[in-house]
Amino acid sequence: MKFSYSWLSDPEIYSVGKLNPHSSFCSYDGHGNCMELCLDGNWKFYLSDCPENSPMEFISCNYDVSGWDNIKVPGHIQLQGNGKYGVPQYTNYQYPWDGYEDITPPNIPKSNPTGNYVRTFYIPKDWTDRICLRFDGAETAIAVWCNGHFVGYSEDSFSPAEFEITDFINRFEENRLCVQVFRFSSASWLEDQDFWRFSGIFRSVWLYTTPNTYIHDFKLVPLLNDEYNEGTLSVSIDVIGHSNYTVIVETLGKKQSISSSNSNIVNFSIKMANPLLWSAEYPNLYKCTISLADEQNNILQTINCNFGFRRFEIINNIMHLNGKRIVFKGVNRHEWNCKTGRNITLSDMLEDIINMKRHNINAVRTSHYPNRTEWYDLCDKYGIYVIDETNLETHGTWQKLGTDGNDENTLPASKPEWLGAVLNRASNMFHRDKNHPSILIWSCGNESYVGDNICEIGKFFHNNDSTRLVHYEGTVFNRDYNYTNDMESRMYVPQKDIKSFLATEREKPLIMCEYGHAMGNSCGRLNCYTEYAYSEPLYQGGFLWEYIDHSLCINNDSGNNIFLYGGEFGDRPTDYNFCIDGLVYSDRVNSCKMQEVKFCYQNFDIQISDNKITITNRSMFTNTKEFDLIITLSKDGEQYQKCIQNIDIAPDETKYINIPFSIPNTFGLWVVTASLCLKYDTLWANSGYEIAFGEYSIYNEKPLDENITNHIKIIDTPTNIGIHGKEFSLLFSRAQGNIVSYKYKGTELIKYPCEINFWRAPTDNDYGAKMPFEYAQWKTAGLYAKLEKAEHGLISDYIAFINAIYTIPTGENLSLYIKANVDGTINITQTWLGSKVKVPEFSFIIYLNSNFSRVEYLGHGPEPCASDRNLGAKTSRFSFEVDKQYIGNGIPQDYGIRTGVYSASIKSSNNEIRLFSKKMLLSATPYTPHELENAKHKFELPPLIKTVVRCIGNQMGVGGDDSWGSPPHTEDILFIEHGYSFTFSFHGI
Repeated sequence: MKFSYSWLSDPEIYSVGKLNPHSSFCSYDGHGNCMELCLDGNWKFYLSDCPENSPMEFISCNYDVSGWDNIKVPGHIQLQGNGKYGVPQYTNYQYPWDGYEDITPPNIPKSNPTGNYVRTFYIPKDWTDRICLRFDGAETAIAVWCNGHFVGYSEDSFSPAEFEITDFINRFEENRLCVQVFRFSSASWLEDQDFWRFSGIFRSVWLYTTPNTYIHDFKLVPLLNDEYNEGTLSVSIDVIGHSNYTVIVETLGKKQSISSSNSNIVNFSIKMANPLLWSAEYPNLYKCTISLADEQNNILQTINCNFGFRRFEIINNIMHLNGKRIVFKGVNRHEWNCKTGRNITLSDMLEDIINMKRHNINAVRTSHYPNRTEWYDLCDKYGIYVIDETNLETHGTWQKLGTDGNDENTLPASKPEWLGAVLNRASNMFHRDKNHPSILIWSCGNESYVGDNICEIGKFFHNNDSTRLVHYEGTVFNRDYNYTNDMESRMYVPQKDIKSFLATEREKPLIMCEYGHAMGNSCGRLNCYTEYAYSEPLYQGGFLWEYIDHSLCINNDSGNNIFLYGGEFGDRPTDYNFCIDGLVYSDRVNSCKMQEVKFCYQNFDIQISDNKITITNRSMFTNTKEFDLIITLSKDGEQYQKCIQNIDIAPDETKYINIPFSIPNTFGLWVVTASLCLKYDTLWANSGYEIAFGEYSIYNEKPLDENITNHIKIIDTPTNIGIHGKEFSLLFSRAQGNIVSYKYKGTELIKYPCEINFWRAPTDNDYGAKMPFEYAQWKTAGLYAKLEKAEHGLISDYIAFINAIYTIPTGENLSLYIKANVDGTINITQTWLGSKVKVPEFSFIIYLNSNFSRVEYLGHGPEPCASDRNLGAKTSRFSFEVDKQYIGNGIPQDYGIRTGVYSASIKSSNNEIRLFSKKMLLSATPYTPHELENAKHKFELPPLIKTVVRCIGNQMGVGGDDSWGSPPHTEDILFIEHGYSFTFSFHGI
């Protein structure tokens, strides 16, 4: 057969010469030698602008490619060659050619960059039988030649493409492998995921050998009886060949053999009493060894694999695992490395999975394609529930400029010419991954509308697997296809609407396959969703969008690493920074949002009151005996008392524990913390690691110092009002309209005039909800507040005051009441005198020199919070460096907020200013809100010349239901009305 470029735009040609899909495994010969050879490394490479301009002579063994470039395999074409091979392009749902070529399915762009790859290799001398070739991932279509012979063609970027090349191999000479990789094909219409658009061979390439009679595939089905105390392992082995053989299965302490001849399906069944069950909490695995022997009992092929006994089913319309109701505490996860894109390493995957386990994440949706096979091995081993998702998304064919609609170009709909391609994708994923116990749910794809074709995918999964459920969110668009999936699945629906839905629709369980859009400073009110899972049995959790940011790290002209998002490479069309929407930054540094995720996803609810601790065990199988209960009492962040207890609380039980010590009624912030910590080392954390906590705090105010002998004085001049004590002086400027100087022991501490403030740098969610438009008047309301009058006087010999009244550009009034104590303590009370309005923030800004670079505070931490995202924070004493706070890799926005702050010290090498309040919010950064708002990258921010301290009475929440229209929840909108005020004080040291 001869390859034709016409196949690229033919949806019915997607697999030519490919081997049938099978489970992922590595074979070993009778001597224990691996029967695979990796072809990763440098390949010769030439990029043509379209297939027709490729030098097709290159498939000949005589064609000289010595002058071609070298390219790394695996790797994306666009991330190599320093721009020579084109640039990466990020789009959400618009197709990458939108606006350049007006085409409809299945046509493809005329501009279709084509990678021409060449690799030579030798066959190991002991490989005397069958030879095959496997591409683990290539985007979006590949054509393959070996020694000048056409081998085959494949679409489906994220599933293996395997070809037999036995007849084309030179056994004792050099072999030449030639591959064309096409950026666009009809497959591109089916791979419109929200991600960077690349092309190339981005996963590994392998040669492998098998005996001439060989194990092609096997399927392990571990079943449990209704009491979950007896397991039956059903083993089905697909042997292909034409000679007599014996299949030997060793597992569960037993060994069974069956002899046969010719191609055959060999079936085994092995029982086990009281097997250890697999779950995310206890990922118990058993080993199975499958061997193939010839007539002389020589071992020809051996496969080792793991499996787990678990039973996943719907009971009374609720999903259960091993008889227990399950709650998915999940994330969506794209494969990502900030330098190599979707070409990720094993260490990347291991780092992700350990981080998930440490943050109580128990589930992953492989958005929106099958992942590398090693990911599922890790999920099996470490314990992560998986929704395995078919490589299918056609978002741009039916959603145009935000309008949902089903027209003649919607794919795959019910178009018969696309059925084979979409079923092929489901089949590829199913057969490769079918033996992994971690996979509980098959997904028919993502955001591909609905129709007969997706319904057929659901049927395929149901017909081939009775041990898992089927998911597809798109049935919400046409309820005639509700039978496609086993659960109701929704995206970004407000919790109140989920409640309304489940009030009447109770035939299926419901999950949120995407929720809590983590773009930028986000994840407010996450607990509204997570707690609902414990009051509504049909609501069984969800999957946060998403795990990791997708910025790309490059070296700039100065040799420094910078992180870029869509559009930064000149890529158009693009959706700009919409790829920066993860809980983890693209360099795998946790964002502060993970603090909240860990708390909201913890399996133990710990509530503390005056004298008791209430613990509810929300786990499915784990008793609290696995943990130490550590109870501490601290004062102002310093541990005061501690005890460790062993407690016995079974799943679904609640117990009450008396606090083993009393809280003194003395000055300070007293905090009782109860933590459950690992008693033993695990694969993902050492003993002592905290997996859940709760706390209770009491603040006893310090009595006023009555032993003051010094006097305070006021000096009133036309321009300034000065207040002076023995060790301090304060100047209030009528010209500048605020405090312009605060000296303590002769040292000036304030850099610029202080400011009233109503603004915060908009977050990604704010932009999506059009907050800057709605609140625009507040951006300059404090910046340009006009001082109307400033009254002053003495309250006593040691207390003076200034009462300043302002008119802001909205025409309303505000007062600033400054009270100065003779010891140098300055109390600020900011009071709104206008009508009821909603504002982004109500705060007071103090500008310090940049050498005030270290902050120690008593409040919520250790990570920054938000007014609607601080449940995962502890109350203690924390510290941070002003210029070392992580801004993130996207568009700069409001960051670094500390909530619940009682006191703070902002230090330079020689001086210090202390702040006190009753649980204010605090920000200390090198940038004003306006400077943050003006920058598109953190490297565009101004030099470090100041420390901007915002003492915040309150701030609107960051929200997070979505990033394209939803404001923060109603209770997190900041309303101020006449008399609304907040007070804080500062003092020099």
